[in-house]
Amino acid sequence: MPPSFARQSRRVSMLALFIACAPNALRAQRISDERVRITSFRVTHEGTLMSLDSATVVMRSYRGDILRFPVENVSSAQVLRGRRIAGTGRIAKGALIGLGIGAALGLYALGNHGGGTDAAELSGIRAIASVAGSTILGTAIGGVLAFQKVDNWQPFDPRYPERISTPQ
Repeated sequence: MPPSFARQSRRVSMLALFIACAPNALRAQRISDERVRITSFRVTHEGTLMSLDSATVVMRSYRGDILRFPVENVSSAQVLRGRRIAGTGRIAKGALIGLGIGAALGLYALGNHGGGTDAAELSGIRAIASVAGSTILGTAIGGVLAFQKVDNWQPFDPRYPERISTPQ
């Protein structure tokens, strides 16, 4: 093999190695300063991601401590992807909770009459009113809660640091 060919092949292989490593270096720069939540040994820590590779997660907690976690000890990892509106599912949940409370109050009103037909009729009206009123109140509370902003945490696998840079 001619010496010039060997030099050229080394240059090409070095260039290929640089091109292969450059995107990983760019990804590592992009993932720093992400807000993360790491769970290790049933203890959850929140803070700012400082570095991440296939072996170690390094983060700064909100108290300023620098924490290092071996990837094999991380049971859960999440990255903050902004805030979102809680969603309309809370309206239905509030209505169901209100319906349950109203049904309990209604059953109490039905069973708590002093006797006679007028008292029984009045307790039936109280039962219907308590069920309807509690359902409306629960729906209103659920409606207010549905439009609150909540953190949007998305899980990521710390064994694959290149996947954290793209929102899932």
